[in-house]
Amino acid sequence: RGTAARGTSRQGGGAAVIEPEPLTVEDVEAVLALAGRAEAHDGVAPLSEEFLLALREPEPNAIVVREREEKDSVIAAAVLTDGGGELVVDPERRRRGIGREVLEAITLRAPGRPLWAHGNLPGAQALGAAAGLRPVRELLKLGRELTSVDAGLTGDDDGAAHVAGPLLA
Repeated sequence: RGTAARGTSRQGGGAAVIEPEPLTVEDVEAVLALAGRAEAHDGVAPLSEEFLLALREPEPNAIVVREREEKDSVIAAAVLTDGGGELVVDPERRRRGIGREVLEAITLRAPGRPLWAHGNLPGAQALGAAAGLRPVRELLKLGRELTSVDAGLTGDDDGAAHVAGPLLA
């Protein structure tokens, strides 16, 4: 998926943008750990199933940002698929320009590719607005409590639930 690109963060925060090709097993594990830290902090997963699965492809289209002094430390990542891109920045490293630089790298690698943001978080809103992006689609998760009627269950006097309707043999 192209040649690997390397660059240094202009923010002076010690980060280096690295785009390994292909990602190692350790890289994938580090990106998953980063996504877990972000989910614990934000209350919403930063990467959807499509992008998590794309990480496990033989040659994922991904951008990884590491701490320069700690090569094992992934502090930001982006995953790209034909359907778009998603990025995540470590909660402890936000507001330092890293997300903007990852967004610029995505734009260079895949111009015009749509980007997904989960949770409609203020940081994602600010990053998108600063880059001139605007929401073009919003996904809503709707739900309600299920009842025994929804499940097709009936209760008998014995308190047990039974399936209503014919059973297939």
